[in-house]
Amino acid sequence: MFEFVFVDNKLVAYAPGSVQEFADGKWGVSKIPTGDLIGLPSADLDEVLKLTGGLEPIYDEDVVAEEDEKASKSPEFLRELYEWTGSIVGVLAVLVLVFLFAVRIIGIDGRSMENTLFDGEWVVVSNICYEPQRGDVVIFAKNDFLDGKPLVKRVIGVAGDTINIDFDLGVVYVNGEAVDDSNYVKEPTTSWADMSFPLTVGEGHLFVMGDNRNHSTDSRDSRVGLVDERELLGKVYFRLLPITKFGALNH
Repeated sequence: MFEFVFVDNKLVAYAPGSVQEFADGKWGVSKIPTGDLIGLPSADLDEVLKLTGGLEPIYDEDVVAEEDEKASKSPEFLRELYEWTGSIVGVLAVLVLVFLFAVRIIGIDGRSMENTLFDGEWVVVSNICYEPQRGDVVIFAKNDFLDGKPLVKRVIGVAGDTINIDFDLGVVYVNGEAVDDSNYVKEPTTSWADMSFPLTVGEGHLFVMGDNRNHSTDSRDSRVGLVDERELLGKVYFRLLPITKFGALNH
């Protein structure tokens, strides 16, 4: 005795014990020899039924359970795919918000920060959890100066610091101590504007200067003066371009 099932619209015989599913979803075993079944068109089903006296429906719980499991896997996969897609979209949304409000890419315009940063270079700036420190390179914008154009300078003094400059010797003093700026300034500080020294930095403000000291408009000039920390766009962390200089800003 052999089992049979429709395959490609044909009634095909199978070895005993290999129960298969019929087109109507039922499971059955034939009662006729395999020679009478192989390749028999499904259109001759009536003739088959006459030969066999009908099909005897049987149900194998293990087989049915296996088929149910297969059927359930597709919705589960779609559900997992939906969850992963939602997670990816959420991450992308967070990244967009970060770049819009916490991280900025800004181009350097001018030569006031030579030899640290040069005209035409691009940098990454962030104000996430940022607390200004002496020596940081920062970017800020003052609405009443150059129409709010971003300016890049170095922090020389923070709140409570007293700044003094000996313009004859080109030496900058913070709290009475000479600043060792020889590893980043282009030349000694001999250019003076209209601010009076010594000067004490007020709460929530910064004293800043460009590394190209004699070609920089900065806190020595009353048009810039002390920078309110609320005017900061952030600290410069990385140089993006030119690609030959890509990397973290070391000083």
